[in-house]
Amino acid sequence: MVADRLVASVSGIDTLTAPWAAAHTQWLLPYVLGWVVITIPAIVAGWLGVFQKAGQSRWAALLPGYNIYVLVVRVAGLSPVWCLFLLLPPVNLIAAIVVNVEVARRFGRTEAFGVGMAVFGFILYPWLGFGSAEYQRLPIGRISLTAPTRRPSSR
Repeated sequence: MVADRLVASVSGIDTLTAPWAAAHTQWLLPYVLGWVVITIPAIVAGWLGVFQKAGQSRWAALLPGYNIYVLVVRVAGLSPVWCLFLLLPPVNLIAAIVVNVEVARRFGRTEAFGVGMAVFGFILYPWLGFGSAEYQRLPIGRISLTAPTRRPSSR
C-alpha cells in the first residue's frame, strides 16, 4: 500500500481517481530498487579495480562526479570535454559508448567489448577490474579518440 502511494506520488497519478494506475505501476518501484542495489555497487566495485590497474587512487571511484572525470580523462585518456558530453541528454548515449570503448581499448579489449561495457557495465567492469586484463597506455601513432597532439615543427 505504501509502495503504491509512493509510485502514485512520483508519477503524479491519483490512485483514488484512477485505480488502474496502482495496478499497472506497482512493479516499477521494486524493479528500480533492485536495479540500483545490484548494478551501482557492481560498477563501483569494478571501477575500484580498474582505477587501481590504471595507476589511479581507488578512493576516486567512490566520489560521485569525480569518478566520471577520472574514468574519462585519466583512465580512458579522453579530453575533459567528454565529461560535458556525458551531461547532455541526446549526446550522452554516444559519449558513454565512446568512453567505454576507449576504456576497453586501454585494457586490450575490442571495441565490441567496449560497447558491451556501456550496456552490461555491472558485469564487465568487475571483469576488467578483478580479472587478468592489464592497463596499457596507447603507443604513439595509434589512432585514438583523444584530441590530436601537435608534432614539433621541423624548422
